[in-house]
Amino acid sequence: MRQAVIGFLLGAGLLTVVAVWFGPGNSVLAQHARAPAPQEGDVIALHWTDDGKHHETVVLVDPQRKVMSVYQIDRASGAITLKSVRQCAWDLQFSGFNENRPTADEIRQGLTKQR
Repeated sequence: MRQAVIGFLLGAGLLTVVAVWFGPGNSVLAQHARAPAPQEGDVIALHWTDDGKHHETVVLVDPQRKVMSVYQIDRASGAITLKSVRQCAWDLQFSGFNENRPTADEIRQGLTKQR
């Protein structure tokens, strides 16, 4: 029971920070206005509800270290589970991955031919 209360308090605190960070009008969804650009050294926090109303997902991105971590919060218990951590520096070296046609390279080649 004590762990559930601590988990709930940590989850509520994290959600409060995220809610303040992305106040009204600063939605992280692509179809809405974006949050202000982070200052150097800031960690970017993204938050959304996963599956109806049972889970929340929080993604923290450290742009300096090029690392992201994904957390899932169980709304019933408040338990926070670390789902994944990824160092993205090498990912960002790809010019394309898992693309549909036309690929970025095909578009670039087509534009080069037009000039």
